[in-house]
Amino acid sequence: MQFQPALDSYVAGGGQGGDGKDGDLDSADAELARATQWAERCAFPFENFLPLLHLARRRGLPMVALGVDSEKVFDVMQNGMDSLGEDDRNAYVSDFKGFVTYVRDKGFQVYADKLIFPSYDRLKEAGLLGSKPPTKPNFFAARILADEALASKREDHVKFGFGASGRAARIAKSLGTEMPTKSVLINPTAEGSLSQSRSLRLALEYADDLQNGKPLANYLWFSKSPKVNQIPRMVNPEDKGWLERINLYDLKGAAPS
Repeated sequence: MQFQPALDSYVAGGGQGGDGKDGDLDSADAELARATQWAERCAFPFENFLPLLHLARRRGLPMVALGVDSEKVFDVMQNGMDSLGEDDRNAYVSDFKGFVTYVRDKGFQVYADKLIFPSYDRLKEAGLLGSKPPTKPNFFAARILADEALASKREDHVKFGFGASGRAARIAKSLGTEMPTKSVLINPTAEGSLSQSRSLRLALEYADDLQNGKPLANYLWFSKSPKVNQIPRMVNPEDKGWLERINLYDLKGAAPS
């Protein structure tokens, strides 16, 4: 949130010269990385985000600095949710009662077991949680706080409906309004959907537990039409309706056959 001016400046400086190129792109990228203190605050390479940043700059698309300030995330990871002061809590959590009860949802518990806790193990093993990794409960606290902040104002934060998108709908309802939310995954992979096969996993739950879950995403967007074996064909009676809840589009907006 604190780096919104840097994003605004980056987008505002876009546009193309007479040759159709953005002559200031390299310097703009370097300035954005510096202004957001990317190297100090983010464990993921800045270069990985350049395609989306360039698209936003080229087309003048506004970007929103979402999430919790990294200092607050670090405090929660090291000391738990109690380390968050009242002012900060109010800034990031607009529906505290819902924030507390949301984690009791049966579907959310499956989501946490399948996505959040394995994410902790992967990040810890890769050394991305620092020399003094947080405990798993504190990592969980920081993760749900990040999702809540996103909803009040990313890929795992979107998958299977219990991350930021589900929280946004819940917060809107607590404020007395309905706000339908739609999630979009770009170029999803079978591995990224936690599938054990070549096909995407469209739900975390199966059989009797399917009613507790939500689909992988509302929209799956592909740069090119996906392979036939990547999209599962659900035929069980209890699965009826799941594919109707997911729309498949390529990045040009045409639905694949």
